[in-house]
Amino acid sequence: MDPPLISDGQLRACSPEESYEEILPFPKSPIGCLVYLLKNENFENKRINEWVTAFSKLLAEKRECDFELLSSLPSNYSFYSLIYSPGISQNHISEEIQEDSTSKRKYEEKILILGHPSGLPFIEMDSFSKHLEWLESMCQNKCQCPLCPYNRLKIQPKSQIHYIEALYWLKKNSKFIEPFFKSFTKVKSIYIEDINNFFRSGETTQTQIDEFFKFIEQLDVNNDDNEEIQNKIEKHLNNIPPSINIEPKLLYNKRKEVKGETAKTVIVTINLFKDLFYNIFINFIIFFL
Repeated sequence: MDPPLISDGQLRACSPEESYEEILPFPKSPIGCLVYLLKNENFENKRINEWVTAFSKLLAEKRECDFELLSSLPSNYSFYSLIYSPGISQNHISEEIQEDSTSKRKYEEKILILGHPSGLPFIEMDSFSKHLEWLESMCQNKCQCPLCPYNRLKIQPKSQIHYIEALYWLKKNSKFIEPFFKSFTKVKSIYIEDINNFFRSGETTQTQIDEFFKFIEQLDVNNDDNEEIQNKIEKHLNNIPPSINIEPKLLYNKRKEVKGETAKTVIVTINLFKDLFYNIFINFIIFFL
């Protein structure tokens, strides 16, 4: 089944930084938080298949046709996995925890869709279903998905992973994500990493979390001037020390360098053998002459 003819997906929004084509090796040290995005276009993946099946059923119903699996998402929309492995003294982003067999590090893999003009992720199946239904209607009326009211946000690719992590913290710690989501988009981007450090810290208490949500709730979504409450949020976050973050690019580059060094070693070894056999051959000729 083909996706809707119209797509509002943007290449900028589905090309985040800190994204990779394959899963990276986990560090053996239990210290530090490893977080990055893994591009995942495998529709046979169990979790992705659940999402695609739901989307396909929706479109088959709207088109009044036989059920077929979608061949792809709408243009410039892509599936990603958030790979999240907190340090031993840090909190997990959800309850769906796995363990890497080699390093024994605990981690989570969360499915999401990127490409929305806002730069925000679809972290729930139903949210993207609403947006897909709107695209299928040739964008008639008003889209009912939770992201479209924030089209003007336009989060830059370098900041997307911070917003994605923050939204998962919001989802985990708030039973009322919709109202807090509206206020959350009013938080200045410079505070997003601080919010992640706040929730990552294993020393963050439930009382502190409750106070944080009270501050978020006070942000006026209809007012661009929230300086006073922004200052309160900043002050509230100042007591949380920055978390140690394992840079995924370093892991990736290290592995590339190891492969490169192996190739260099093989080439050097071959050259040594060539020189050795050449000398033996020359000495053999000289001996018989």
